[in-house]
Amino acid sequence: MKNPARVLLVEDHEIVRMALRELINETLDLRVVAEADSLAQANQALQTQPLDLILLDLTLGQEDGAVLLQQLAHYIPAPRVLILSMHDDAALGSHLVGLGARGFIRKGAGASEILRASRAVLNGEIVLSSRAAQPAIAVAPGPRTSPVDSLTARERLVLEGVGRGESSKEIATQLGVSAQTIDVYRFKIRQKLGVENPSDLRQFALALAHTAKSSSGA
Repeated sequence: MKNPARVLLVEDHEIVRMALRELINETLDLRVVAEADSLAQANQALQTQPLDLILLDLTLGQEDGAVLLQQLAHYIPAPRVLILSMHDDAALGSHLVGLGARGFIRKGAGASEILRASRAVLNGEIVLSSRAAQPAIAVAPGPRTSPVDSLTARERLVLEGVGRGESSKEIATQLGVSAQTIDVYRFKIRQKLGVENPSDLRQFALALAHTAKSSSGA
């Protein structure tokens, strides 16, 4: 019999990690050989044993799990990565696949879907959850004079906070949500505005704030 694929779980919630471990270890073709709740632990596991698949949580406390995708460039051969996320977003899923992930599914997906996605990724397929696989459709109620018009009211508040130089945690406190939620808002704003990186978003927000101030005559 072929040896089971070696799996690394990267998840900061112990209960979720335990559930995934039990799910995977009940199969004959997959086996959890290492676990991590941070990027440092994940890199340590990568250095100590060969791995075939990483099940990667997108948010690891204050750390961005996607950073691991960049770090995998140092490992040859690099294991394949299946992202588990609370957010089922087409743009985000496509972005992560572009960074090197082989799959993107909801953390709340059923056991059969997680196992099916894991096996598909190991077989070289690209896997996106049902919603993330659908192309994003922009619905325009009328002519727009600026890409900022495509932002929701909440996204505008986040953009204003970025323009003031506030961190995700500071903006989250003001809006009563988590810092991870603000990070998702930041990503969606960048997608809508066509801004490539956080630094450019900050410059855009500053320019927008300056324009608004000038228009008001302040």
